[in-house]
Amino acid sequence: MERAFCRRRHHRPPSDSRSLATVAAISSTSAASTMSTKKLGWWVSALMTRFEEQLPCRNGPQTHHTRINVQQNKESLIHISKWKFSLVISGLTKMLTNINEMRPHPPIPELERDYYESLHIVLDTLEKCLSSQAAEAPKYDDVMNVRILLKEICQFLDLPQAGSPSQQVLQIRTLAAKVLFALSVNNFNAVFSRISGRLQELSVSSGGEESPDHTDIELIQYINIDLQKLTKLLNEAITKFKYAPVQLNCLYIFLSITSHICTET
Repeated sequence: MERAFCRRRHHRPPSDSRSLATVAAISSTSAASTMSTKKLGWWVSALMTRFEEQLPCRNGPQTHHTRINVQQNKESLIHISKWKFSLVISGLTKMLTNINEMRPHPPIPELERDYYESLHIVLDTLEKCLSSQAAEAPKYDDVMNVRILLKEICQFLDLPQAGSPSQQVLQIRTLAAKVLFALSVNNFNAVFSRISGRLQELSVSSGGEESPDHTDIELIQYINIDLQKLTKLLNEAITKFKYAPVQLNCLYIFLSITSHICTET
């Protein structure tokens, strides 16, 4: 039996006479320094609620008016993320989870289109927020939220689809790769920890898996890499597999990926 697909709607946040332009303005340096954390946090939450409500997966196909509103909200979130990075990233990550839960099963062309358009909007917003992140040591909350985001993003790098991937799927994969690259610029340790964890799992496994999962190892193809980071990753791989000859095939895959990166750079 086909499972009915219904768009979920939320109540709008309390109305306010201030326009979206005012919401963006309060995140300026001077306003952010004088406004209480609680007040600014409320504005961010309200803005994110409006942003999510206007996504195609919730509000149907975009009109000229909704497209403009989404763009305004998007620009405001990118701007505010410079001061409220953790709150914005956390909210956008939850949006990805919500959108994924709303994917129609079985596929319905119109709803599939809304699903992919919504993913495109949120992933593009994430990429721009991460690219605007200040180049400083991430705070604890930032690190935790980035790790959660990393787990969510990984599933879009190889978005499943029956048959040949459609243009929509290819666009989502490309955007997910851009998000991962932007994330790795200031949060390399989060990516390193994920790759290292998977290397550890493979190094202690019995080798009985017919098709071991190399997805996390393949993240290295998408991240911001330099000689220092590459050396760190190679040393980690060699250390993990030093006493695990049964998993030499995994080490070979890791070395093949890094060699390909070195060739391209």
